[in-house]
Amino acid sequence: MYSSPSCVNPLLNRSLFPSLTIPQYRLPPQAFTPLWQTNPLYNSSPNACKRTPPPLPKLSIHRSLHLGACEPMYFFAPQRVHAHASVASEPASQPPLPRLFILVDTGSDRFNIEVVAQQGLGFITVDNVLVWAQIVLRERLDPQALGGSFIEKCECSGYKEKRSSFTTLCVGMTVREDEEPIKWKMHLKKVDASTR
Repeated sequence: MYSSPSCVNPLLNRSLFPSLTIPQYRLPPQAFTPLWQTNPLYNSSPNACKRTPPPLPKLSIHRSLHLGACEPMYFFAPQRVHAHASVASEPASQPPLPRLFILVDTGSDRFNIEVVAQQGLGFITVDNVLVWAQIVLRERLDPQALGGSFIEKCECSGYKEKRSSFTTLCVGMTVREDEEPIKWKMHLKKVDASTR
């Protein structure tokens, strides 16, 4: 009777090779570590792969606009507010900015004034800030609520100038806390009109 040859690997049959020593292999512990523990892409922590953003550059507002350093600005006066000729064309900040947003908060009204650099210049000047601030404030805010001198329509279909007992001054600007350098805040202060 025919018998088929054994399919057992002879290297594993000790009876055929009694002196043969088969080396024992052990996998390192890392081989059994789940992939999610070793690969940062699988890390369960939401902040594991986030890079720390570079610190924002320190920005300084021009002294003629900065709170605590500038003269009070009367944006609600009948005449236009302009910067002094010696600083009018200087950058409104260092480093210079091509655009910024100035927050105005009167308590009853809250909005942003967007100031953009003039075409070809590349940065916002001190005069840009003052001119745009006055234009937008006059458009957005009721002059009677801000006091000072204002024009009111009378019953005779004409206009007359009126004066309030108080007025509102801008005492400077700052960069908003925990915000980007392009986000500023305008600080307003009500004062007795007779002290102006």
